Amino acid sequence: MVIPWGRPGLDGVLLKHACLVSAVIVPFGLVLAKLRERAKAYQLELLARAEEPEPVPVPVPAGHDSATRAHGPRIVILGGGISGLSAAFLLKARQPDAHVTILEASSRLGGNMHTHALQLPDKDGSAHHIELGPRSLRTTTPAAKAALQMMLALGLGDKLTFAERTTRGRRYVYNFDRRGLLELPSSFLAFLKFAFEYNLPLCLARDVAHFGASLWAALCNRSNHTARVRALNDMTVDSFFRTHFSDRIAAELGSALVRGIFSGSSTNLLLKHAFPSLWQLVAAYDSVVVGALLNPFLHLSDHFALQPELHIPTAGVDPTTASELLARARRERVASVQGGLSTIIDTLADRLRAQGVVIRTNVVAHALLSSMDNPNQAAVLCASAHEPAGPWEQLDATDIIATLPPPALASLIEQTLELDTQPSSQAPRPTRTLPDGFEPAFTAPRLAWRARGAATALRRMPSLSLATVTLVYQNQSFGNLVHRADAQPGFGMLIPEGGLGHPKPTLGVVYDSLVFPELAGRQHTVLTCMFGGADPAAQARVTGMPSSELADVAQQEVNRLLGVKAVPSLCVPTLWRDAIPQFTKAYDRARAQVEEDFLGPHLPWLQITGKAFGTGVGVNDCIYSAMRTAEQTLARWHDRAAHA
Repeated sequence: MVIPWGRPGLDGVLLKHACLVSAVIVPFGLVLAKLRERAKAYQLELLARAEEPEPVPVPVPAGHDSATRAHGPRIVILGGGISGLSAAFLLKARQPDAHVTILEASSRLGGNMHTHALQLPDKDGSAHHIELGPRSLRTTTPAAKAALQMMLALGLGDKLTFAERTTRGRRYVYNFDRRGLLELPSSFLAFLKFAFEYNLPLCLARDVAHFGASLWAALCNRSNHTARVRALNDMTVDSFFRTHFSDRIAAELGSALVRGIFSGSSTNLLLKHAFPSLWQLVAAYDSVVVGALLNPFLHLSDHFALQPELHIPTAGVDPTTASELLARARRERVASVQGGLSTIIDTLADRLRAQGVVIRTNVVAHALLSSMDNPNQAAVLCASAHEPAGPWEQLDATDIIATLPPPALASLIEQTLELDTQPSSQAPRPTRTLPDGFEPAFTAPRLAWRARGAATALRRMPSLSLATVTLVYQNQSFGNLVHRADAQPGFGMLIPEGGLGHPKPTLGVVYDSLVFPELAGRQHTVLTCMFGGADPAAQARVTGMPSSELADVAQQEVNRLLGVKAVPSLCVPTLWRDAIPQFTKAYDRARAQVEEDFLGPHLPWLQITGKAFGTGVGVNDCIYSAMRTAEQTLARWHDRAAHA
């Protein structure tokens, strides 16, 4: 049929436009169908790889479980950091009659979240603080919604503070060629400068070409989903930037971002853990640029979400107020709390104590026990951290949630195994005999073998140490301190791997007082110099450097990088040992071995969570992962009770 394009009148115009629309919509519909089909296939394969085995219900004598079910679960949480406290919060929110006990080995709750009160002779007498651990909350991630909902439920909504708009988006990277700072794109002018420096149009075209090649393969039914899933799971940050953009962007930008966030190497860290939002776009569209344009309409990246939405009860909070605060937090992107992030810890602890949660500090877990009569009952043997050789105390539990770092969890497993293998001639003292009706948790031969393998895998999970030095310059502005033309106000600056030609393991400098000026006082300037790196020599130097030397190096570095010649009024060095897990291929294999071969149906009463077992290292990620684990714990408890 010949279409009469020149036909006069309204009918001809309508027919012409209908044909044009069809010519656009039909191919687009085919493309959309192929994209959805491919996304669904990838999702099924990813779920098949990551699916957690369901717990096998174990018949329990009626007398044991009926009492437990009537009075709610009895849960012991190992670790009093933000993960342990968040897990307890959700347990009590979902199951008010749950009996929850938190054991913390140190004298302070909060783990790496630590706000330090400044002792400065201010004339106004106001209290000022600095952060020694995490400095802010990212409010744009999927995990941020759960964290913010928890803060609303705690009554912290009115105490939420947002980063300065003029500085929060201005971030700098040290440029080796210019031997100076280059601003990452946060405005049109900065984008043009960045595009000229890194030949960005060609890089973006290279990224879009991946979408075209993948789409053509999908339309021709030449896609190998299994190989694609494997490539997605093994994609590192470095390989992503090199493949989709350029070697230079990978060596400078990608490396700097990974070092600043993870203190690690971009050649080792997996993209799906380091930058999950980028990984989701690559998984759905094979292109970050195309994904950023299409995903607001197609939402294909939702098929690859590593953090499904988690709703936290916010009873007593006005829904309109909550909705407005969540919307504003997403716009503002970076937030903190009045008085520092430790306010979250203190408020959480107070709320949990008021709800009947038992929080005990300076208590160390020594072994895990299981009931001889009821496979769904367990116990924790613990002792005072001040008297490690003192008598044991038994805490019975229907479920145990461990938020310990991998080395500490490995030690707990090994200590439990030692109880079972200890010769009779070396029997413990009467004060340390095992309670009646309980035995070491891993007595079965097959389970003991799996436990030893899990302990070995946990010790193979890589983690890095990080040192920070916070420099406080009293009553001095940033402009008066800094004497480099390219060091402008902003969030901070990062140094890529390969450094400045000197052996100092400097990761970057954060301009704390420019991001949250009210925390330390607007009249003061606070800079934090970060040290670390994946290189063994850098790690040895960071962990072995005395505090006084670390402080001297920090002052030398801010002088070198920013031109700061003034002597700080206060210098606070902090060392966080093995604080940042490294999400490498070795990590992925070790975590899979622990979760699939050791936990699951073999130990229905044990769950693990925390920074090393979630989807990221940020505060939001820890809160989200802990709450997900708490939900799974309650679901398993109800399932076991229903099958009793």
